[in-house]
Amino acid sequence: MKSFDDRFVAGETYEISNFIVAPYTEKHKCFEGDIQIVLTSRTIVTALEQDYSLIPDNIFKFTNLKHFKDATKQDNHLIDIIGDIDNVRPLKHVTNTTIGDQFFREFVVTDLIHRVKVFFWNKLATTSDISFNQATDQPVIKIISCCNMIRNDYNGDTSIRNMPATTFDLNSNCDTVDTLHKSCLKMIPRNPNEICSDEDDGIMKAIDEYEPEEADETDRRETIEKALTNFK
Repeated sequence: MKSFDDRFVAGETYEISNFIVAPYTEKHKCFEGDIQIVLTSRTIVTALEQDYSLIPDNIFKFTNLKHFKDATKQDNHLIDIIGDIDNVRPLKHVTNTTIGDQFFREFVVTDLIHRVKVFFWNKLATTSDISFNQATDQPVIKIISCCNMIRNDYNGDTSIRNMPATTFDLNSNCDTVDTLHKSCLKMIPRNPNEICSDEDDGIMKAIDEYEPEEADETDRRETIEKALTNFK
């Protein structure tokens, strides 16, 4: 891979030939498939200048935060999540006798109804801090790709942590990002004690696009009111 490392750029299009197709049996893979492409010394990689509009720049398969605890049972691959950023904590320093000095940042990602705690460690913790401060389009919708789910066996809590393959993007050009962003803008000014009326059909429809399952109306109102309180 070292001979090709400087030739691959995310979002670019390439023609790859003379490669091997082999089974993928390792854990923490960035996809759900069972096979992988293996590059060899005979592999040829050619960058293409033509714009292939049918190939998107990014492809995500978001894990719904509602089913997050159930998804932690699938620990054989990394996942993608999306949500609004909340409760960003200051950077913390810890010392481990085995690994040495480490840094981490804790924050919460929410889809307006469900919330997941996230821990970014070391380099990603510091780079995300810079990105948070530079983000001008509010609210900030974050995509975290190829992250790992962790379950605390003692208390059952689940959270997200970064892995070497983890990347993040703020307010990306993505349909799901647009849906959540519009929902946040419509919901923030409302009084959290108000009961949802027929005028909120647009908001509810936007949420349903991300969470298509039907839910009890009373429960939906309560969870949305809690989300609004958190925004306040």
